[in-house]
This record gives sequence, C-alpha cells and structure tokens, in this order.
Amino acid sequence: MPDTRELTRMLKEIQEFIPAAVGVIVAIATAIGVLVPSLEGGSSIGGDGSTQGGVVQPGVTDTKYLTDHPNGVTSLALVSGTEVTVKGKDYGRSILSTGGPGVRSYKEYRVPNTFRTLNLKAAWVDTIPNSGGTGKVTVKRGGQLLGEFTVSQGEIVERNFDVRGGGRVEVALSAFDPSGVQKKVAASGLAVLTPVLK
Repeated sequence: MPDTRELTRMLKEIQEFIPAAVGVIVAIATAIGVLVPSLEGGSSIGGDGSTQGGVVQPGVTDTKYLTDHPNGVTSLALVSGTEVTVKGKDYGRSILSTGGPGVRSYKEYRVPNTFRTLNLKAAWVDTIPNSGGTGKVTVKRGGQLLGEFTVSQGEIVERNFDVRGGGRVEVALSAFDPSGVQKKVAASGLAVLTPVLK
C-alpha cells in the first residue's frame, strides 16, 4: 500500500488532470451535438431555419461566421462553434473559454480577404460558474494586435475590428481579479458570442 506522500502526490496529479478532462468532455459533447443532427439531415441548433430564442441560424442571412474558418486544430482551453446562453438568450457558433486559473484560451482562424469587419460580442455565460473576475478579449492578426477589451460580470460588450486583407486572426480569452492586483484567474465561462464576418 502506498505511503502518505505517495497518496498525496497521486491526488495532486488527479487534481491537475480534472480541468483537461472536463475540456475534452465538453469538446466531445460539442462535436456530437454538431455531427449527429447533420448526419440526420437536421440542424445542430434546431428549428425551422428562422431565428428563435436569439439563436442565429445559418442560411437566414448572408452572414459568415468566424468559427466557420478555423486555422488548423491548434487551440488551447476553449471550444469553438458551440452554443452558449447569456441572459437567457442562446448564441450559436460561439467561442467559449474552458481555461483554468492563469490559462490563456486561444484559437486561430483563417479570414478570407473578401471580408472587411469582424464583429464580436463578449460576455460571461449563464450556465458555467465563473471566477468573478473581469474577462479580457484580445484579437490579433498575423501576430499584430488589432485590439483588446474587458468584460465585467453581467455585461455584453460589442466591438468591431478591421480585418480587410484577411489573414490569420487569433482570438484569445483570459481573466483577471478586478481588485486592482491584476492577478490572473480562471476564464472558464467567458465567451465570444456568434462572431460575425462582414
């Protein structure tokens, strides 16, 4: 039988594994939710093609979504193209952070050069207990900062970014303690709501 030190070490390893396991489970559940309805000829969001309950339905407008243009599979601590709920309203094709304390969630997307503007709304989702921190959304293109903004609890913040010329656009989500010490806290539950390319 292992001694106390060995048991403590094993417990710490399990505790470090839990956030990664939760992220994998969320990603698998999202993939199943997207793939199964499409195999059945339906929609992963449901409905008759109209906008109901705030869910943006593909095909209703000529709108294009940032989450439709991933650049490979590189991402960290986030789920892209998922449905989230903020203030009782559902937002499809969103980006959701699953990052723990001090983890910067990010994903890179390929933006075709036919688009001029990226419209982002960010908020903390209703369905995930969050850290109580202030969220930070950072947008870069080709490694150059396009802009960043903060999101407090209960807010929905909207920003537009100039993406003329297209290229690789990275969206990063993080959070910090708003008490002034700028200590990084968990960003899990911070989301970009249905990012639109125009």
